[in-house]
Amino acid sequence: MDVQAATDSPNPYASAQLRRSLRSVRAAVVALTFMCGLAYIALAIGAMLMLDIALPGRNGETVAGLLAMAIGTLALLIGGLTLRQRLLRQAGRILSFSISPVIAAHRYGTGESGTSLASDTRDIDHVRRVLTGGGIAALADLAIVPLYLIVLLMLGWPMALTLLIGGTVGAALLRVWSTTLAGSVDAADRAHAERDELLQTHAASRSFIRQLGILRPMQAREEAAERAALAPADALDASLGRNRLIVAALAAVVIIAVGTLTVWRATNDRAGIGTIAAALLLTGFALWPFREIAARQAELLRGRAAWARLRTALDTPVLQDDVLPLPTPRETLAAEAIAIAAAGERRVVLQGVSFTMTAGDITLIVGPSNSGKSMLLKALAGLAPNAIGNVRLDGATLGQYGETGRSRHIGYLSQSCVLLPGTISQNIAGFSDAVEPDAVVSAAQTTGAHDMIVRLPQGYDTLVGGPDCSLPQSARQRINITTAFYGDPFLLLLDTPDSFQDRNGQAALGAALQAARARGAIVLLTGESRAIIDAANLVLVLRKGGVADFGPKEAVRGRMVAREQIKSQPKPDAAISAALAE
Repeated sequence: MDVQAATDSPNPYASAQLRRSLRSVRAAVVALTFMCGLAYIALAIGAMLMLDIALPGRNGETVAGLLAMAIGTLALLIGGLTLRQRLLRQAGRILSFSISPVIAAHRYGTGESGTSLASDTRDIDHVRRVLTGGGIAALADLAIVPLYLIVLLMLGWPMALTLLIGGTVGAALLRVWSTTLAGSVDAADRAHAERDELLQTHAASRSFIRQLGILRPMQAREEAAERAALAPADALDASLGRNRLIVAALAAVVIIAVGTLTVWRATNDRAGIGTIAAALLLTGFALWPFREIAARQAELLRGRAAWARLRTALDTPVLQDDVLPLPTPRETLAAEAIAIAAAGERRVVLQGVSFTMTAGDITLIVGPSNSGKSMLLKALAGLAPNAIGNVRLDGATLGQYGETGRSRHIGYLSQSCVLLPGTISQNIAGFSDAVEPDAVVSAAQTTGAHDMIVRLPQGYDTLVGGPDCSLPQSARQRINITTAFYGDPFLLLLDTPDSFQDRNGQAALGAALQAARARGAIVLLTGESRAIIDAANLVLVLRKGGVADFGPKEAVRGRMVAREQIKSQPKPDAAISAALAE
């Protein structure tokens, strides 16, 4: 299958290189976390030595040495935490830069699965927020809690056992909450997404809403959507707040219990004041990650779900535009057994469509409604994700030209009369980084749109697109036609270019088609205007998803007339037919 994609293969940078980079960051984060854990332990031991040795001995040199050690340890700790945070921010940037092109490819349907696996950029934001917002750091700190347990065990097994029990209970609670909160987080996010989609739709249609005089009903819908979004959000916030209080209370109970046990041991001369301080510090350091995770649980759940979707996108083939550039096609177009199945249905839209055209041919595609005319044009442009078969330009398949080559050699006009936010020149040039003014003006002159554009106050720099675009539909269509003609593509695929056009617009369209023929382009189009019919020299008839006829216009017209005459002949009476049969 080569109708749709150029080179469908997993992005080597976005998958392998990204994973290698993240593994390197993970190893560095683990090492830094372990170092910071040792620094915390050193601070606790330093406090114990200060209280149990330096204070009773009244030795200034010992105090100065322990103080210097504490300052150095603290500096090392701050440096390690800073470097770890910087590494996590770097991981967020690596993720964003590496995976954004893959997400864009899926969003615009150049991936194998089209938009079905297209993760929103919010997924990247969720993962980056987990990396940089403290969520991953808290999980890393939680992994070194056994280190604190070992040191605490050396100070006394009752304190270690108390911390072990408290930590086990805290870990179990976080585990249970991660399961129960997942549905609440998903419900809240879904409600907010539905509200935002409604608000965006209303914002894009606000002029139309005012014209219809339905402002109040629309405001009522927005208020209802806001209430619907607030309900699950409030429930989620209540659950998160309750969980944070429970973890805080658990931490307080464990710290009090450890302190009480240490004091009890001190009263029995089995521990000193320094041991009490060290035990409390170690317990506080060990319980800190539990509180951080409880505070960021919704963030972590969103990040986990987002990363699962991003990993799916990473492993999904996407179009790679690294093919060898081919010469500009100049001679033929060949469609070979193109077939398309309706998405999600057991119905064939097109099947076995094959034909050949040469430079200068203009083919008018005709057929009843839902016969597959628009879908055929999409398949020829490489934009039908479910298409099979081959489209060849000068013998080479579309995939061999790559995405850049296809956009340069194929000009496509869809039925949607839509302009993107930007200037007219940007829309005509396809928002290319290097807009060629001469090519923009040349395309507009070819389609007859130049005079219309220069009469606008800002001419080609007029801002269009979006809900506030004031251009009439006819002008928008003329600009869209000009976009298809930009760069003099070899293959022009125009879906009802005569829509929204008056007599002058149709005359300009006819002249543009003749100019395309004169320079050796191949044109396939749909429409019913006289300008299109007169310009076409070939006709392709589609019926029930297949090619019913194809050939020179007059020959096809003659065959159609002959078939209609045969259908209109009176059928013999049934009795006569029976008699003839005998």
